[in-house]
Amino acid sequence: KYLHSMGHRRIALCTTGLMYDANRKKRMGYHQAMEELGIDQQDRLEIDTDDLSVFSLSNRLRSLQEIGQIPTAFLTFNDTEALKIISLLHLLNLPCPQEVSVVGYDNYDCAELTVPPLTTVKQNMVEIGAAAAKLICGVSSDFVDAVQEESGRFIFKPQLIIRGSVRKLED
Repeated sequence: KYLHSMGHRRIALCTTGLMYDANRKKRMGYHQAMEELGIDQQDRLEIDTDDLSVFSLSNRLRSLQEIGQIPTAFLTFNDTEALKIISLLHLLNLPCPQEVSVVGYDNYDCAELTVPPLTTVKQNMVEIGAAAAKLICGVSSDFVDAVQEESGRFIFKPQLIIRGSVRKLED
């Protein structure tokens, strides 16, 4: 939704590791947000980076560029994929964020040191670890700052870390 608030409508999702429940939920969240925001189906693009080498991904981006279908923003499942996208965009003379915005996930230590500094989503690992320790020690789950699903799993609210890899689009 942050990318939408910055004027982006053609937002691509770079998926990886869909065998993991957490990544499938991120993907569902993307589709739910696109639906809620009224983003047309033709403005949505999903690229499964698991199936693509750097060379193949570069070719895929180049072909999108050639037909004028490059998204205005990429949303990735992790910071490594985000940095890969930024590098490939640079090679295609589509610098981030001047031409295309990119958002990562995980807030790796290097995210603030990249050029441009990466806008990313941070999971509070200290909070998650503390909750796990409380539950292992038998402390009531009432003291865990998260939403508990019917399955018993906890959902922690991530934090958007805004840096320099997203540009506000003008109307």
